[in-house]
Amino acid sequence: MTQMTTPSNNAAPRISLLRDRDASLLRVLALLKRVILNKLERNLDLDLLEDAGIPPPRSPIITDDDRTALASMALAQRQFYYVSTFFAGMVAGAVVAYFIGYNDLVLTIVKWTLSGTGLALIVSALNITKLYSFKCPRCGEVYFVGADAPWGVFSKQCGTCGLPLNLPAGVDLTL
Repeated sequence: MTQMTTPSNNAAPRISLLRDRDASLLRVLALLKRVILNKLERNLDLDLLEDAGIPPPRSPIITDDDRTALASMALAQRQFYYVSTFFAGMVAGAVVAYFIGYNDLVLTIVKWTLSGTGLALIVSALNITKLYSFKCPRCGEVYFVGADAPWGVFSKQCGTCGLPLNLPAGVDLTL
């Protein structure tokens, strides 16, 4: 005997569920299409960095203000050289004076230097902290600190991006 298979009663609800699911997927796709087209029509540019609170990167083009900032850093560095040379000359002169026989005068100068007044004068004259507060106009990091500035305040380029301290006039330096 041959037995014929007939569709069961469960097949009909299953087919209607598939149709409902397909219809809901089509509605969702139509809604997404309308949203995307609406955004394109309104010409909304999404800036994910700005939405995340990250500031936009600095422009690699060196402006006149950036050149002015670099010139003031170079001036402060030259002044630091002059003051450092002056104090190195004072120490060398004190050593020579000590060996010549002016021991009492040299000891008085050393005591004054180690006192609060002398130390304050030396620190304010050197003002090395000012040099370490300068920010690079191109990358925004501390200028005299980094791998490219091994000599610290004696370096002639940014320790992070390598921007030279003394820029040639009229040369456009971009990253």
